[in-house]
Amino acid sequence: MPEAKNWLADARYEERHNPIVTSPDMTVDKWFEYWIENIVCDLAPNTKRNYQERYKWNIQPVIGAMCIADVKPMHCKAVLNRMETTYAGSTIRQAYITMGTMLKSAVMNDIIAKHPMNGVRYTKPVRAVDDIKYLTVDEQEKFLEAAARSHNYRQYALLLETGLRTAELIGLTWDSIDWKKRTLSVSKSLEYRHSQGYWRAGPPKTQKSYRTIPLTDKAYSILKSCYDEKDSRKKSETLSQILEYIDSRTGEKKCLIMHDLVFVNWRTGEPAKNSSYDTHLYKLCDEAGIKRFCMHALRHTYATRAIERGVQPKVLQQLLGHASIKTTMDRYVHVTDESLVNAIRQFQQATPPVTKKGRTRNLKKGENPDKSRVFGQVKDKMKLGIVGLPNVGKSTLFNAITNAGVPADNYAFCTIDPNVGVVSVPDERLDWLSQLHKPKKTTPAVIEFVDIAGLVKGASKGEGLGNKFLSNIRTTDAIVHVVRCFEDSNINHVEGSTDPLRDIDIINLELVMSDIEMVERRIDKAQKAMKGGDKKFAHEVEVFTELLEHLNKGKLARTFDVSDEDRALIATSDLLTLKKTIYVANMSENEVNEPESSRHYMAVKTLADSEGSQVIPICAKLEADIAELDDPEEKAMFMEELGVAESGLHKLIKASYTLLGLISFLTAGSDECRAWTIKKGTKAPQAAGKIHTDFERGFIRAEVIAFDDMKACGTMAAAKAKGLVRSEGKEYVMKDGDIVNFLFNV
Repeated sequence: MPEAKNWLADARYEERHNPIVTSPDMTVDKWFEYWIENIVCDLAPNTKRNYQERYKWNIQPVIGAMCIADVKPMHCKAVLNRMETTYAGSTIRQAYITMGTMLKSAVMNDIIAKHPMNGVRYTKPVRAVDDIKYLTVDEQEKFLEAAARSHNYRQYALLLETGLRTAELIGLTWDSIDWKKRTLSVSKSLEYRHSQGYWRAGPPKTQKSYRTIPLTDKAYSILKSCYDEKDSRKKSETLSQILEYIDSRTGEKKCLIMHDLVFVNWRTGEPAKNSSYDTHLYKLCDEAGIKRFCMHALRHTYATRAIERGVQPKVLQQLLGHASIKTTMDRYVHVTDESLVNAIRQFQQATPPVTKKGRTRNLKKGENPDKSRVFGQVKDKMKLGIVGLPNVGKSTLFNAITNAGVPADNYAFCTIDPNVGVVSVPDERLDWLSQLHKPKKTTPAVIEFVDIAGLVKGASKGEGLGNKFLSNIRTTDAIVHVVRCFEDSNINHVEGSTDPLRDIDIINLELVMSDIEMVERRIDKAQKAMKGGDKKFAHEVEVFTELLEHLNKGKLARTFDVSDEDRALIATSDLLTLKKTIYVANMSENEVNEPESSRHYMAVKTLADSEGSQVIPICAKLEADIAELDDPEEKAMFMEELGVAESGLHKLIKASYTLLGLISFLTAGSDECRAWTIKKGTKAPQAAGKIHTDFERGFIRAEVIAFDDMKACGTMAAAKAKGLVRSEGKEYVMKDGDIVNFLFNV
């Protein structure tokens, strides 16, 4: 009977999956053809098209005719190397994913024994500043003067006012314009596929490309003039089409109604093709007597003018829809001697002089130093400082966490000022509620990360960049200590070799030295108060003297064994080594999935266990690559190819949230689904106060349901019918994942 069941199972499997019959000389071309039509046939159309295009133009010319069993890592690397000088990083990544997924499928189906892309990585090209064509102010004036006589003037002028991509301009429809708010929303694109001979609608380039752009007066008048003339323009049969595409944010089908396009060719009534714009531009450039450029140069010109006029790079990133601030910084923000001098002059003018009136006064007993919040209430954003020696991967990790693109060059002290980034806490519960309610807005819990420049030996005495950075750590709520656990001769180590325990000791010693100075000052201040007759400081002197002895042995303040009452007293001194710490072991790509095989990681883990701390293995470079992927499907494929089940950054962010003793309660509805951050042990009225102080002041009761119960029921109505929604009073202690509706009366 067991054998019969196995035969039946095999038969059913073969019925569902056509048996793959291969010959010893199967080529890569034959395998790709079978793979695309039979194995990944249910992919989204855009993804399948990307696979086919990357194979045709980049992979096939190198390995298409080869026997698939003969493909080696060097052949795969050759495909990527050929693309480096002529293709954008996103296109190289698509080729990398296409080749890797196709060959991995060949391994899984026993076509080949070993994955030929093991260890193969692509290098994302950085576009040189000189390669980015933009118009000078003089060239821009000459161009607009020549373009004013053409029928495409309004399109060119709008690009110079909004920075739209060409496909976004072509796909612009009237429903994207809010006349009352004077904004333009980018949510789709349109391009003509010359090889197939049809128009293709699609989402914007990346998730960040979904954006709303405030209109300048000139942009508004351009669009208004187009709207006034829309009924009199010529219309072709093409405008009767309705094109479907997938919204990359929601996965839902959307439609682009061609009849509603803002811009069509005045002569043919057709949408203007990408290439026709460029052809027309060349003629205008010749008329204006300037060097020829393409449509995208107008977008670069808009960005360049914005920077010249003082627009902040982070704001410009949102206006342009760049996936990463690094793209904006690399392309448009350039430091010159003149800009450095101007920056110092502005700093001197903005820094107020210190006077007696500017001194801070002592707080009265019980007074709140931060009147914006109540004592005991968690701040809206908790702050974690990322520390470590130079060149251990701190800035690379920060880039990946916040996608903020701070400098990550291979030399010490490349981070001069602390870089701050606010990141959302991954929460599958909030995602589920958003899918259920489809709210206008979804607001996750957040944590603030600060990238603090590398410390070196003697920082507490001013070495390296000195006490400036120790003071930056002091303002954080906890520490993320990045430790180098990889060997790489191309990346210099400030101490000359890789030794994570030594590196940890160096950082900890500097923090301890800084704490010793703080404690000595605290003791001196308390002793002076005692001499003045205030005997209540005697116990404080005793506690801090014992702590000083502990620190002088090189031990951390958080390992000092005292009563809870004395620990609360010590906490008022804001010591660096009292802060909770997570160790991040920055590992190589080859070791990060099996960290226990690394002696460096195991050394850090042993130390962390002895301190009661946590250690998280991460490959910062790999995480930075993953973080740049906006398309969820592409990210999932990339992670699967790398054998990564969950992003190390997600683990770090979740661990940081837990480290600070934080939990989230949830509110959900058609207007907003939101995760609210509170401390463990917070009672219902204080949790209600997080939403609004009136909720706490007039608290009546809270209607509460656990998330798991809500998910099991599917809807709030079904949960109420089963009696799972509880009424809780003022003494109820909030639990992580509670879905709450607060009732109050003021």
